[in-house]
Amino acid sequence: MADTTMNPSRTKVPTSPLDPYTDEALLNPWPLERELREKGPIVWLEKYGMFALTRYDAVVKVLRDWEAFPPSFGVMMHDDMNQVLRGKTLCSDGDAHSQLRRVVMRPVTPFALHVLQDEVEPEASKLLSAARAIGSRVARSALIPSRPGGTEGLAA
Repeated sequence: MADTTMNPSRTKVPTSPLDPYTDEALLNPWPLERELREKGPIVWLEKYGMFALTRYDAVVKVLRDWEAFPPSFGVMMHDDMNQVLRGKTLCSDGDAHSQLRRVVMRPVTPFALHVLQDEVEPEASKLLSAARAIGSRVARSALIPSRPGGTEGLAA
């Protein structure tokens, strides 16, 4: 679990009772995300006893400064899961992270992906044709289900 000994009042970080994990927030995250962003780039989530980064620049800063924010201490909200992931790419630092990442990234380098182009392009064309036949909004939701409504802004 997140470190609940942190005291957001000492850091002058805004706090919020909002819960980004309710069904309502997961199905339509934009109002809650907007409200959290309006509070500031870092917000203390009271329910979870943890900080939430609400703006792109804050997220990038934290991700790029692994010495100040070491992922080896954990990146999940649950200590047991952090223990499971310790030493894996997601929860590793410095040279260990670089070595693990090289192994994981090798299959997705531009050269490796270029080799698959002749196989992937026909399959992608089939999916796009099927999407056009179904209807743009429904098809995008079916093809890109990573986040409810996560396809907003895609061309029809």
